Amino acid sequence: MEYATKELFTSFGSPSGEGLPNLIVVHSKTGWDRFVSGYAGSESKWRNPAVDWSTEVALIVQAPPEGGTVLVPRLISLVRQGHRVEVRAGMRNNPGGGDTDVELLPQLIASAPAVAFAGDPEIDFELEHQGRGTARHEH
Repeated sequence: MEYATKELFTSFGSPSGEGLPNLIVVHSKTGWDRFVSGYAGSESKWRNPAVDWSTEVALIVQAPPEGGTVLVPRLISLVRQGHRVEVRAGMRNNPGGGDTDVELLPQLIASAPAVAFAGDPEIDFELEHQGRGTARHEH
């Protein structure tokens, strides 16, 4: 079954040591607070994303730095079949625009129906032109 996702916001951060591209599925406000503590500063969009935790999960897509060209991730599809979820993402121009001399980690924060990730299914995550990435659940 295919599920709709809702883009909440895009962001940029410093490159991390995690395998990139990366998808993190956050199942609860407690998991979200744990993830963002010490990561997102005091920006309210990070502290209180527009996620209804009773029916939705948050998706964090992190892409490799693009060498100064400011591109951001976009979700293409989210499909669940049995105990497996396939998530496909791509890159698009940042509506905020421009190039930068600083290497940044582009990120997308989105929401999706919690039922798509019920029971912690195996996640097959792929970012177009980058290949398969890592994925994990955060409760």
